[in-house]
Formats: sequence, C-alpha cells, structure tokens
Amino acid sequence: MTQATRLWPLLTATHRYDKSLSTYRRGQGEIIEAPILAYLVETKQGRILYDVGCDHRKISDPALRALYPFARDTLDDGAAFALYEASYALLYYPAWEFAFRGVLLFGLAGLAGGGPAALAAAILVQTMLSTVYHLGHPPSEVLSAFAFGIVFGAIAALTGSVLYPLYLHALVGVLDDVLIRRSLRRTGRRA
Repeated sequence: MTQATRLWPLLTATHRYDKSLSTYRRGQGEIIEAPILAYLVETKQGRILYDVGCDHRKISDPALRALYPFARDTLDDGAAFALYEASYALLYYPAWEFAFRGVLLFGLAGLAGGGPAALAAAILVQTMLSTVYHLGHPPSEVLSAFAFGIVFGAIAALTGSVLYPLYLHALVGVLDDVLIRRSLRRTGRRA
C-alpha cells in the first residue's frame, strides 16, 4: 500500500441556496452561490477523486431531521452544540475509522495475504459490518453507509492511512448536523 503524496481541494461547481442556511437567519431570502468541493488525492498508485457529498436536500429529509443531531438538547445552545460536534469529531470518528478501516480492513487484508483480491474482500467485509451499524436508521443513510464504506475503504487502502477517510467522514457528519440544526432553528421546529 502507498501513502498519499498530495491532497488538493477542488472547486467542482457552485450551489445556489438561501443564505440563511449557512448564516443562521441572516440574509434570509437572499440567494447566494457557495462552492461544492471535491478532493483529489494523489498516491504513488494513482489519483482518487472524492466528492464530499454536500447535498442541501439532506436537511429536508424528515427521517434524517428527526434523527440528527443525536444530542437534540444542544440545538438551542450554540456553545453546547459546538462542544458536542467537536467531541464527536475528535472522539467518535477516530474510533470508528480506526476500528473499521484500520483494524478490520488492514487486519483482514494482511491475514489474507495482502493481494488485490484480499484487499477487495477486506473492503467489502468492513463495509458490510459498518453498514450493519446503520440498520434502523433512515434508508437513505443505510445506502450512503454502504456506498461510503466502499469509498472510504478504497481511500484507506490506496493511501495506507485511515486519516483521509477520518477527515472526510467527520466533515460530512458534522456538516450534516450543522445544516440540519440551522434548518430546524430557522423553521422553529425540533424534528
């Protein structure tokens, strides 16, 4: 396995939306254009293009809005919400990525000989096991967990590190919580 040699953020497009989604009630009704980023990861084995998957339609999914963020009691307290998200990013995501992409993926690939077939099988096993954790969550999240399990597994395998999937996983998770919180606060609803 190889290490990443470079990481580039890329502007892939812009998204037009109501400014109040990203500024908490400021500029309501004002339509702005915001960047949609992807990342290009260069490794010795080639390049990986990763789209961060920022989709503002997620905040309108009633099932996701009812579930996230997990710490619902922090919705009305900005400092508590920030502390919760920071704790989640610093404690939960590293443990998750270490367990699934670190121990399972690299451990299984090593036990099976480390060739391409062993690596592909290890990616599928860690993807299935991490997806099982999401059962009972909204269907859109279960499908995303499966797709991102493969993508994050491939990134970890190609870079030889769990750091890139960790960063991307935390970015998507925290961003989803922030967008859902802002949407809920803007509409005055808690679910």
